[in-house]
Amino acid sequence: MSTTLPSPRPALPGWLKGLLLAAVVIVLCWGTAVLFWSATDHAPDMGDALLGLLALPAAVLLALWRGPRLLKRPGSASLPAASSAPVQAKGAARLPPLAMLAASMRIPHGASAGEFAAVLKDEAPHPDLDPTLLDDDGFPLTTARSDEATDEALREEIMEWLSRNEMAGLRFHDEQWRALTLGTAVARELAGDAASSLLLPGQAAPMLRFMPMLPLEWHVEQRRAMAMWLRFTIIQFGWPADRIAMAETAAEESGPATIVQQLMEETAPAIVLACASNIGQDTVDRWEAQATLFKPSRQHGRIPGEGAAGLLLAGLELAAASGHPEFAVLHAGAHARRHTAIDDDRRVDATLLGQLTALALEGTDTVLSDIAMIVADTDHRPRHVLELMEAAAKAVQQLDAADDVVRVGAASGACGAVPFIAALALARHFALEQPQALLCVANADPHRRSVVLVRSQAELPKRKRAGDVDHLQPLISHQ
Repeated sequence: MSTTLPSPRPALPGWLKGLLLAAVVIVLCWGTAVLFWSATDHAPDMGDALLGLLALPAAVLLALWRGPRLLKRPGSASLPAASSAPVQAKGAARLPPLAMLAASMRIPHGASAGEFAAVLKDEAPHPDLDPTLLDDDGFPLTTARSDEATDEALREEIMEWLSRNEMAGLRFHDEQWRALTLGTAVARELAGDAASSLLLPGQAAPMLRFMPMLPLEWHVEQRRAMAMWLRFTIIQFGWPADRIAMAETAAEESGPATIVQQLMEETAPAIVLACASNIGQDTVDRWEAQATLFKPSRQHGRIPGEGAAGLLLAGLELAAASGHPEFAVLHAGAHARRHTAIDDDRRVDATLLGQLTALALEGTDTVLSDIAMIVADTDHRPRHVLELMEAAAKAVQQLDAADDVVRVGAASGACGAVPFIAALALARHFALEQPQALLCVANADPHRRSVVLVRSQAELPKRKRAGDVDHLQPLISHQ
């Protein structure tokens, strides 16, 4: 027999609760004053009346209103930030590292890692006012637009390919075409590198894993079709069609750093590629409706961006057997998820990034004093920048914040997984340019945090020094 529970009484609105509280305080204060005057046989004058009937109730109400707020000030040591403790933090240094045989990128201010690094020497690349996109008030928006995202000949080629493969009915908007144009350029470069490096005469081609990371906002059919086109591009540049294993195209949902770690669980070579574009009125209107679009009055908003980036990865044994002249080494690193979104916290707390930095170096022969640079996917948003800079200042004290900490997202704008993959490509470039160890940090996402180690193949094994171990210990002790 079922029992019907009584419906809960509706909660009183906030203004009515405040009014009732004020009435109770006034009645109590006035009653106390009248009782005091009666008990002491005192005839109150004007000053006593003002003090007992006005000043006292006002003081009590002010204390009730401001007291809790004062206790919750950011400087209060009794209330630590909710995000200070790591959630699901995992070190993965015991997984075998991968060789970064090649990298390619197409982002604003850089058609390659070398080109972007050269720009960094002269200036800090940043988004600009867009020539065509406007906000609701008719003012130009700040965007990170690529000059290489339009190719009419390539669009016609893709449309013909869709028609030949019975997908002519699919429609793509301009943002998707821009992303696909940039992604195709990256796929072509990586496919050429894979064919020249890993297809050895007289030997069977190894199975190549292909991991396309396409925007989750696209429909499943669109992602599948574009992934198949990118796979076809790799085949065009010489890789055998029956030796490509393509992963699911919704990989971006797990985060780019986690996907790279999953590739380390096997020794087969892999191409991981991300592309996205938010340069379009559809995205602008959607972000504006969600109150997440960057404006001068909304500094925490996202700046529309676009780009593509990819890596050619392989096991160290295969890389050595292929005779590849030089490559960087990518370690698994450490990953975690914050309790809350960083923009919802009262204050910035970089404890989690510090813990992940310690975990990323565990099991390697690299120590904190070896780190020469940090390359991150961090964009312009103040809290994300402060989190990165605070973690760098505490964990890697020898770095110069102006020269040794690079924020790729500040130049590329918001474009999904692209900034982190581009950060890895840039770290590879720096590691090969001068043998050194670097950290790649992912903190552009509101919740996900990752730190991975990238270093040159030529770097010699190092002995851990006592000072470095002591420096790591406070970070590890937070676990």
